[in-house]
Amino acid sequence: MSKRILFPLLVALAVLGLRATPPAAHAEDAAATGNYSAAELKELVGPVALSPDMVVASLLPATTFPTQITEAAALLASKGGTVTEVPADTTWDSSVQALLQYPDLLVWLKDNPDWVAQMGFAVANQQSDVLAAIQDFRLQAQTAGNLTSDTHQVVTTQDSSDGSTQVIVIQPADPAVVYVPT
Repeated sequence: MSKRILFPLLVALAVLGLRATPPAAHAEDAAATGNYSAAELKELVGPVALSPDMVVASLLPATTFPTQITEAAALLASKGGTVTEVPADTTWDSSVQALLQYPDLLVWLKDNPDWVAQMGFAVANQQSDVLAAIQDFRLQAQTAGNLTSDTHQVVTTQDSSDGSTQVIVIQPADPAVVYVPT
C-alpha cells in the first residue's frame, strides 16, 4: 500500500454536511451485497480521511487485526499511555505496532470496534474503493476550503504513480511531529 494515502476529522463530517449512518446499517448493507457502496465508504472513511498519509498507511491495514488493536490499546493503558518499545514476544502486525505512536488514535479505535470491523472488512475486500473514497472525501473537504496547509500539515496535490489521476497528499508540517486531527 502506498504511503501516499490519506485520512481523520470527525468534525469534517459535520462541516461537509454528511450524516453519519449507524455502523450496523453499513454492516447490514455490506453483508447483503458483499460490498459497501461508494457513498457508504465515503462515510466510513470520514473519521480518518483527513489524517496524514503516514497515519492512514498504518491505520488501514491495522483495522484488519481488531484483536491486536485491542491488545495494543491494553498495553498502552497498562503503561500509562506511552509505549516506547514493543515487547519482544509481541506477534502483532507491524501496522498495529505503528499505531502505538498515536495513543489517542489507538484508544479511539479500541472504543469504536464496530467501525474497526467495518473498515477492516472494506480494506480486505475493497481496498482500491477505500482509497478512492478517501480521495473523494479529501477533494470535497479541499473544495469546501476545509483542507488546507497550516502549521500542523502540508496539503499538496500530486499525480498518481501511473499519472492517470490527481492525489491529495497530507503530510506533517514538521516531520518530527505528527498531528492527528481530533
